[in-house]
Amino acid sequence: MNTPRPPATPLALSLEVTEVAPGSWRICNAENDEQDARRVVGFIGMTGAGAYEALALRPAPHQCGIHHHWSDAFTALRSALSEPSPTRR
Repeated sequence: MNTPRPPATPLALSLEVTEVAPGSWRICNAENDEQDARRVVGFIGMTGAGAYEALALRPAPHQCGIHHHWSDAFTALRSALSEPSPTRR
């Protein structure tokens, strides 16, 4: 299976897409070292219905929706990652 190409991103993040299994992609921040746990920032997976589910791991794990197209799932994930982190009290 070919790994879909992510849309060009104007964000400061340098996102890297790696297919980890058929229908499942890991999204990493290539600016972080490969041994840094912060490198993995999300996942996109194909559902049984053929849609794409996006999961962001930063600032805290949360679903970014289920989308009909891979590029829409990537865009939702990218948007979630660009949101400022909540302030801790």
